Amino acid sequence: MSTYTQYSILYLHCGLRLFTLLEAERVLGTPELLTCILEAALPEDQVSATVVCQAWNEQAVRVIWRDVPSVIPLLKLLAPPGSMRKNSEGHWEYTSSIEFKNWAQLSLYGRYVHTLVQFRDDERVTSAAYQAVAQAAMGRPAVLPNLRKIVWTLQDISAASGLTILCSSSVRALELDMSLSPIPTVLWVFRNLRGRIQNIRELSIGVPERMLVQNAEDSLSEL
Repeated sequence: MSTYTQYSILYLHCGLRLFTLLEAERVLGTPELLTCILEAALPEDQVSATVVCQAWNEQAVRVIWRDVPSVIPLLKLLAPPGSMRKNSEGHWEYTSSIEFKNWAQLSLYGRYVHTLVQFRDDERVTSAAYQAVAQAAMGRPAVLPNLRKIVWTLQDISAASGLTILCSSSVRALELDMSLSPIPTVLWVFRNLRGRIQNIRELSIGVPERMLVQNAEDSLSEL
């Protein structure tokens, strides 16, 4: 192989490498394309992306907080590190009060949340914890202003109160499983959600079977 040919191949190789780097920079510098890449990344890689640069941080944070599989990470934002833990009954509670700086932290990340899921039995939160959130939320804008979908399982009245705090007029889809809830809790939820779900387009509700039977009996008695 001649020297000229070797230099030509080397030049072509360097050119292709430069082209590849420029293309990669263009792709990673485009927010929409970067978001697609981050959505396909592993959770730990998404977290790592937050410290690459400011542009990557903004896109990674949006992806990380868009679909939240549990309410616990959100509630932990309202407390100093380590001050929200499980009690002897296995329910999450606060061991310190909610401060203004903690609420600012929730507001920062809460605006990115579009979907919130809460269904695991080991993620129950005490009524006192939700009451603390409700008290801190008084006079403030919606906790999750851009929330679009909620998937929620209600086992008790504390979960019901948490739902009414987090649900707002921004929600478009609501899936509630209240099949294991006491009937008074179900009725309480209906009453307290009435003014918060006016923009709902998709609604799925599971209620206790005995409640359906009672409603059927009431309907028959009216015939």
